[in-house]
Amino acid sequence: MDIDAWFDTTNIKEEDFNHIQEIMESAKELDKKAPFDKLVDNSYGK
Repeated sequence: MDIDAWFDTTNIKEEDFNHIQEIMESAKELDKKAPFDKLVDNSYGK
């Protein structure tokens, strides 16, 4: 089963970040979603 959860780059788009959180929620591994702007810093990948 392919859940498309692997990133091809270190620059993460908000929609991809939310997709991963949805996968984690459906697996009962995440109680509530985290804010993208507080956790993702794409400046390192540039």
